[in-house]
Amino acid sequence: MLRHRTLILLFLITISIPSFSQELAWKVGYNYFFDNAEYSGSSFAQSQTLHGMNLMSEIGLKVDESQSIFAGINLLKTVGNQSFTNGKNFLAYYQYKNSNVLFKAGAFPKEDMLDNYSTFFFKDSVRYFRPVMQGLFVKLTNDNKDFVNVWLDWTGHCSKSVRESFFIGASGLKNKGIFFGEMQSYLFHRANTIPSTESFNVNEQFQMQLSVGAAHSNQTGLDTLLFSVGGLVGLERDRGVSKDFYKPIGLTMRFNVEYNGLGTDNIAYFGDKRMNFYDRHKDNLYWGTPFLRGKTYIDSKWYIQLIRSAKTNANIGLHMLFTEKKMLFQQTITLSVNINNQRRPQQHSQNIFPWMKFFKK
Repeated sequence: MLRHRTLILLFLITISIPSFSQELAWKVGYNYFFDNAEYSGSSFAQSQTLHGMNLMSEIGLKVDESQSIFAGINLLKTVGNQSFTNGKNFLAYYQYKNSNVLFKAGAFPKEDMLDNYSTFFFKDSVRYFRPVMQGLFVKLTNDNKDFVNVWLDWTGHCSKSVRESFFIGASGLKNKGIFFGEMQSYLFHRANTIPSTESFNVNEQFQMQLSVGAAHSNQTGLDTLLFSVGGLVGLERDRGVSKDFYKPIGLTMRFNVEYNGLGTDNIAYFGDKRMNFYDRHKDNLYWGTPFLRGKTYIDSKWYIQLIRSAKTNANIGLHMLFTEKKMLFQQTITLSVNINNQRRPQQHSQNIFPWMKFFKK
């Protein structure tokens, strides 16, 4: 009953806002995912199929050309479940945006916020089932496509049954011709409840990846040609076990090539085993791919871009994962649609790939 009242309230707000003198702003986002993981024989992860969708609806008022306030709701629906919805998040945030600065404060969609982070940091299910950031996000960019962002995501409000937890993160990219330097990082802190639960202890894990590489693209079909190499360092601690940090370090590599919407994106890790306290805390502490528990991990994705435009992206992918001297498989289909009434003529371009002519009449 409460969920229906929330939807009715948002609808009433939507139809009443145009009476105000400020300009009405609205956004609608839809994300569909099908993720079939065939991990039989792995000791790090179980086979499963994740299948569902997110619908985000937002309305807001523009204070001026740069400032807006938005409110809305995100609804999660898993396919095959008979419930009206399997999860919901209330959205409410302030946004400041111009050509070089993006600042958000409140509860807002993660869409495009952390897309530069790999599955070393956030596995796919986090993107599907935790699409809302609650906290702060600021991104600074320039005309050379360099950027730096800093963000805070509060994932657990301390209570009798919920442990306090939050992320503090930062990432950036610096381009110099075809060469680039890149950094992604976060610290995840997980504390106790209020009042404190005797069996709980403070846990922390930090990860930072520094990499350098080269990238090239052109207007004749080569969408991406990229190679990078770097290091992934970490700090992990469970204060109930020891006050000392476990300090894994390893080598990372990435190779990505895409031509006319057909591509392969490969990431690899070689080094120390990570997620030292996984048996005690599992996904409550670790948000990255569980295959980092091994010394070697390679994810080779082969994909087809069905649609790529300013509003719609659709992708079919096949992953071949090499770990524990085994080859595992994963098949994915993702679709995202984002529309709004904020006029940006320069973003109306759309890639029409030559092989899509087979689907035309």
